[in-house]
Amino acid sequence: MDNVHESCRKAEDILHVLRDRVAQLPGSRDRNGRPVIVFPARESSAAINPDHLRNILLYLHAVTAFVQEISFNNWI
Repeated sequence: MDNVHESCRKAEDILHVLRDRVAQLPGSRDRNGRPVIVFPARESSAAINPDHLRNILLYLHAVTAFVQEISFNNWI
């Protein structure tokens, strides 16, 4: 999993998927402190590419893990 995780760390690598707004990370947390990922309703009924979905989830996971690692939440 680390190899896949490492390959999706940069936003520029998945910019086309981020622009589609398939999933969003609004910055909120659930009651247990875990990040909330939002999947907005889409007007088009086009199927989402499973690889794109996997890459966006890996990227968002990496971002939240990095924030937790540097204890960014303690700065607020």
